[in-house]
Amino acid sequence: ANQDVSLPANTQVLLDKSTEVSIGYITIPSTSSLVIGESDDDEIALRAAGINVLGKLIAGSESCRIQNTQIRITLYGSRPANAPTVPEPEYKGVNVQGGEVSLHGKRFSRTWTRLSTTALAGSDVLMLQHQTNWKAGQQLVVVTTAVKDSKEAHENEVVTIQHVYDSVPGGVGSAVVIDPPLQYRHSGISNYQAEVGLLSRMIVIK
Repeated sequence: ANQDVSLPANTQVLLDKSTEVSIGYITIPSTSSLVIGESDDDEIALRAAGINVLGKLIAGSESCRIQNTQIRITLYGSRPANAPTVPEPEYKGVNVQGGEVSLHGKRFSRTWTRLSTTALAGSDVLMLQHQTNWKAGQQLVVVTTAVKDSKEAHENEVVTIQHVYDSVPGGVGSAVVIDPPLQYRHSGISNYQAEVGLLSRMIVIK
């Protein structure tokens, strides 16, 4: 655990399972590739202190995107007490030095839409203006329509999709059931509609 790893030269390493332990710094030599592929598992999780990409870090491609496997790369660690003012570039980061990072997850459309009708406080259904290909388990942000919006006092809400309706009424692009129910009223009137954004992605680096 927490050991630095350097891939062998002239190799292509396929990661199709989650790593069982946290890794230190991962170095991908200029002649090698780390490829994260689809898996029978719902998720592939990689936890590392940092990744130094001299070669290639690949997940999917433009013609063959990651469709069904959630990929999560988590960069961890505490800054050393004697670290310089500017830390080393691979510290909790993906440092690319003449290499290539190519990440292609499933495209979700739209990533932003608006309410088609007003959603009242306590509601657990959002009626949306546009058709989407969102799915259960994804997170949304419902943007405030209150007059005041500040960091200390806001009505922006993050919710999780529980169900996506297959058919919707006329004038509605799509409809989703959410949890938790809304705490606040979000307008969806003719001249002012709350924005709804998709927060979830198939490939996440955090």
